[in-house]
Amino acid sequence: METAQTNIQSGTLLLISQNKNKDCISAKKAEFIQKTTGISTETSGFQTELDLWVSQHPRQWWSTIWNTCCIKGDPGTIQVDQDPQPASPAEIFANARLNIAENLLDFGPWVDLVMTAWAEDGPRQILSRGRLKEIAGRFATGFVGLGLVPGDMVVLNLPNTPEKAAAFFGACWAGLIPIFDPPETAIGKIADRPWISLKPKLILSPDGYRRNGQWIDCADVLREAGRGLGFDMQVLAIPCAGSKSNVQNLPGIFAWEKFARMGRGGGCGYQYVSFDHPMALLPDGKAGYLEIKTGDWVLSALEKWVLDIESRPEQTSFVANVEDQADWLFALAALATGGDIVIYDGHANAMNGQVIWRILEREQVFIVGIHLNQIAELQRAKIFPSDHHQLSEVKCAFLTKEASVKDTRFLQEHCFAEAVIKKI
Repeated sequence: METAQTNIQSGTLLLISQNKNKDCISAKKAEFIQKTTGISTETSGFQTELDLWVSQHPRQWWSTIWNTCCIKGDPGTIQVDQDPQPASPAEIFANARLNIAENLLDFGPWVDLVMTAWAEDGPRQILSRGRLKEIAGRFATGFVGLGLVPGDMVVLNLPNTPEKAAAFFGACWAGLIPIFDPPETAIGKIADRPWISLKPKLILSPDGYRRNGQWIDCADVLREAGRGLGFDMQVLAIPCAGSKSNVQNLPGIFAWEKFARMGRGGGCGYQYVSFDHPMALLPDGKAGYLEIKTGDWVLSALEKWVLDIESRPEQTSFVANVEDQADWLFALAALATGGDIVIYDGHANAMNGQVIWRILEREQVFIVGIHLNQIAELQRAKIFPSDHHQLSEVKCAFLTKEASVKDTRFLQEHCFAEAVIKKI
């Protein structure tokens, strides 16, 4: 199992792009750098000066990031006067305690819209912040009721639905470690999955899901899991789309209705974990998993949403790379800024390849994340979305720092004429 190496020791992570000019820095990030370090991003060569300053004042830098991004939790005792001794965030926050669910769910009024869920045939669900937190809390209470304890692993073999988001938050709420195992990419028998060697305590699997307009029934997957895999693992069937089989009564399956009752009438408190506690295991594309650390992830993700992207309450965000689990998780982090998000479960080319653009248009998305592969496909097929869709509501489009000038120009000219294009 590989551990994610997030480059958060260098000031370069804080830039919108690798280009060394002021246009690469958001106004909020420029102000932050000026106030924290006294360095002006207007000057040429400021990046070298900033990198040096961060290396000499790591405790001051990262503790200020923590406070500016309003990260909830106890950062522990930080001796700023120990600078300029080099230190990584994991060393600086060695005694920190925090909870991902608290950080992402506890911002803003409960009645506010927080999540709109789309499927291949259009919008399916709308959740308020209070409703999402309630469902996540019930998952957490149910997990505890099943006997799971902090550090136990749970497999999320679920499509990209609100149930998956709530289960993820519930697992983090209880201090568990979710293993992401998307059903559309999990080929073959459960016994052959790479997470088998990790011996998780629970697997959550759907009754079924839809892809390319077809119903994919998961009864066989649940039936296999229910028969046992040679170690102690419970199986929970999540009703995502309505199975054609009565999966809730299969041998070895813990019925959803019984689990849901366990979460009623009260909840459990947030389980605070260490900075280095694994937040999730994501497929690495090589029959293994990438371990995401809680503290590194929350520092990096909230820094980008708060300082680089400048997300604000009442702004709708959508990360359009629907097949990447890391991007899916990154989208959830926008909730910490008080904004709402759109999630999509389905094939990227649904609605004759127009589903992503329909979502942006219909939901009046303000901030969108675009993957380089999506841009390449548009360029290859000579598809110009703004010719067919009203995308003027998009005011910020972001992509990775590897994007070329050609990529950003294409987005500006053929997709989002009124948006600021950022590289993070």
